[in-house]
Amino acid sequence: MLKLFIISIFIFVSGILLSFAQTNPSHKIYQFHQSFKELEDSISQKINLENSIVYKTCENHSSFYLILENSHWKCYFIRNLVSDEQFMPDEFYGTELIVFDADSLVKTLLNNHITDIQQLSEESMSEKLTIRKKNKVINQNLPRASHDCNGTVSIYGQKNISATYRGALIESEEIHDKIPTLRIFYVTKHLLIDSVRSYSR
Repeated sequence: MLKLFIISIFIFVSGILLSFAQTNPSHKIYQFHQSFKELEDSISQKINLENSIVYKTCENHSSFYLILENSHWKCYFIRNLVSDEQFMPDEFYGTELIVFDADSLVKTLLNNHITDIQQLSEESMSEKLTIRKKNKVINQNLPRASHDCNGTVSIYGQKNISATYRGALIESEEIHDKIPTLRIFYVTKHLLIDSVRSYSR
């Protein structure tokens, strides 16, 4: 009887621990009561100023931190689990953190020329989309969305690079040929999202 009781307690405690973290040889998943900002501030302190890549897909929504640690790249993906942190009940988890090896992912991002990103003004982008013909100038408006948010890439290394664009611009594939830096943003974003999709199921 005592043995059965001990086994029951063990199963109960194990279930509680699994609600905080799920581990796998290739990745780890954690859930926290802290707000997205608190967790992101904590992860950002791990940034290696000589070898790190950060992609914030949308402010206070989700972020990827790729950091070189002990000669290997690690990805820290942070996701906000609540829509309004001001009214988050204490018993709910506010954020999720997925940690996984990212050597091959970083290699793919570098092959995609992530270090070639640059910050362009909306005026200069509009100019790139302007078509000039005989006695005629056709201006193409930059894409907009009613609910938009910024995507930001920051690279720490031999030279520091940072650029921010509206989501509607990043997702507008029809203008990527004329504005290659937006194509790099777009491909980078989707490579990163695809990399965590299988882990977050």
